[in-house]
Amino acid sequence: MAMPDALSPIPEITDEDVEWVRALMGLDGIDAPRRAFLTSPSALDLSACPGSGKTTLIVANLAILARKWPHRTKGVCVLSHTNVAREEIRHRLSGTAVGQRLLGYPHFIDTIHGFVNRFLALPWLNSNGYPSPTIDNDVATAYRRGVLAPSWLFKGHDANLAVDIGGTNIRAGVVNLNLKGAADLSRRQSGRSSYGATPMRRSSSAMTQSMGSSQC
Repeated sequence: MAMPDALSPIPEITDEDVEWVRALMGLDGIDAPRRAFLTSPSALDLSACPGSGKTTLIVANLAILARKWPHRTKGVCVLSHTNVAREEIRHRLSGTAVGQRLLGYPHFIDTIHGFVNRFLALPWLNSNGYPSPTIDNDVATAYRRGVLAPSWLFKGHDANLAVDIGGTNIRAGVVNLNLKGAADLSRRQSGRSSYGATPMRRSSSAMTQSMGSSQC
């Protein structure tokens, strides 16, 4: 008897599946080009203007795959160029029970950089005897903004409040500057941060605000 993982890795998507996902996501209608994208057995390039529903189509396709996925050790890998796109896809999938199946093993949803860090860079470092570094993009971003900001902005402050707003999520955290009285921001030590995510409806650019707290 053949095991599920020995079967074809990509389940076939039918018109019935398209109607199922249309009802699940509350879509008004799916025209012929969108239906052809969802049911295509081969890879396609989807090109359209902003706001035309590209992410919605991708999430619909992923929801169908999650519903029909027969494998326990083979997963769907979704890679994006930005954290905003990654969080948007994860947020929409988390809204349904079937979509939540893709948020854990054996599936993977992240940025291209996250994929390289996890499956290429860190395994290579570990296999060659190098200590595993901690890759914290939030700390790195806050540090760069701190270095680029004018030094007078941080006088009397020992911490930064970093706020990252984009897509459907907002993340905020305190980054310890560790200035220790140094006027030159380049002399400060690496900071630490803790972030939390909260769903939101609108998007904006990332911003930072100095915070007058001596303990973080």
